[in-house]
Amino acid sequence: MIFYLETDLLRRSEKEEFRNISLHMGDNEVAVSLKVLSDYLSRYYEKR
Repeated sequence: MIFYLETDLLRRSEKEEFRNISLHMGDNEVAVSLKVLSDYLSRYYEKR
């Protein structure tokens, strides 16, 4: 998924959020991160 960081679809702040996803997050953080990641992927594949 690193390829996604090289596109222009994410703002700088969104790229930073993406980089901060880790295995050490709590359940709530993981749920929010998955939602955000799904939104990013949706934007990416609609543009392709």
